[in-house]
Amino acid sequence: MSKKKEELTFITTTVFALGLFINWLGKQLTKLTKYFPFSLIPDSWYLHYYNRDIAHASDTLIFASFKTNVYFHITSVEKDDNYIFIEGNFYEKYSNKQVNNYLKFIENKYLKGNVSLRKNEDNSIFIFNKEVVNSKLRN
Repeated sequence: MSKKKEELTFITTTVFALGLFINWLGKQLTKLTKYFPFSLIPDSWYLHYYNRDIAHASDTLIFASFKTNVYFHITSVEKDDNYIFIEGNFYEKYSNKQVNNYLKFIENKYLKGNVSLRKNEDNSIFIFNKEVVNSKLRN
């Protein structure tokens, strides 16, 4: 191999490895922010340890989107003592059957009845039971 091809291969491999490392670090960040020096990251950030239940619930919605080809755009997230509310819009006008398949996929991830969907004219709200999400995080 010529020197240029070797250099290009090295750069490509390095960029690919860096991408894999950043992907891994992003998944681990909710665990790392529990400990010092990572705990200094502001707790309002999405990937902070205090928001791990929100991150897990919204990641479930995103994962279900890829599996069912029903895409949900998250606009806001709130939580209280018992529930996590994820508000957003479906990208397209999906049929009720497609939305029901999307909801069934999410319910299979959690126990049936612990996830509900409320539709308005403007947006849709997914409601997750916080205790069930936290129990899934412990497993």
